[in-house]
Amino acid sequence: GMLAQFMDIFGLRWLAEMDGFHSFVRKCAHAIAYFSFGISSALATQYSGWKKAPWWALLICVLYAASDEVHQAFVPGRGPLVRDVVLDSVSAAVGIGLSMLVKKRRFWKNKTSE
Repeated sequence: GMLAQFMDIFGLRWLAEMDGFHSFVRKCAHAIAYFSFGISSALATQYSGWKKAPWWALLICVLYAASDEVHQAFVPGRGPLVRDVVLDSVSAAVGIGLSMLVKKRRFWKNKTSE
């Protein structure tokens, strides 16, 4: 496939042809995408002034992950997997948590410099 051709450029075609490599790359891509989605959702809800913003951000990400899996039920050769919703949701939660830590650190840094 395309991944094998791309990896061939670096002399790593053998790696791309290993069992499970394609799935591993897709899972990593999903984790990175939902981590970023978690950060974005957290920032959007926080700066919009939503009460309990991190929880709303998590709900948005979980619902989106679930809807993505429902969509896959209609794609030939694909199917919905609960474990994918869990991976996506945990990745988003880590992004949300990181955004909260950064915000808290900035808050305390500003308080101590006053």
